[in-house]
Amino acid sequence: PRAASINTRNLEREIIVELNRVRANPSAYADELEQLAFKKYYDEIYGGVSYSMHVAGNDRLQYCSKNDESCQRNYLKKIKEAIDDLRNISGPLSQLTENRKLHDGAAMLGGDSGRIDGPGHRDSRGRSAFCRTYQAGYRNGFGGENLTAGHTSAKGFVISFLTSTGHRKNIIKEGIN
Repeated sequence: PRAASINTRNLEREIIVELNRVRANPSAYADELEQLAFKKYYDEIYGGVSYSMHVAGNDRLQYCSKNDESCQRNYLKKIKEAIDDLRNISGPLSQLTENRKLHDGAAMLGGDSGRIDGPGHRDSRGRSAFCRTYQAGYRNGFGGENLTAGHTSAKGFVISFLTSTGHRKNIIKEGIN
């Protein structure tokens, strides 16, 4: 689906549900990741054979051309690291709940049409995630911010987070809610 046809509010809620699936049983989620590892597909859009991780519907996590072995190795390494980290968690983690103030702080970056400072998560006004959430009224401390784009499913967003070391640490952090 086109980005304009996605109900972002519903998707945000679905992402929380999917994150809670990870946190409720990290080892089982690791098993799911293992099953989704790269598969060979005939790709009508790009023409010819490609290797990618299909997550849900048309949501694709990674695309590597048939001949790009470096891309394939790198992504499989990220998946393996995520699987290993999830399997090393001894039990369930606390469940996450929606927080309107945190949502409003993140929305300041999400709605920013100016230049955004990539991995630093600073908006075009130079505000960090902590500053935005504080400005939105959140005063209970701050642990991290997970942002990504380009997916159409909650599972796509969550797996994208899990394959990024920093985002994964935020997701499996004990004591957050």
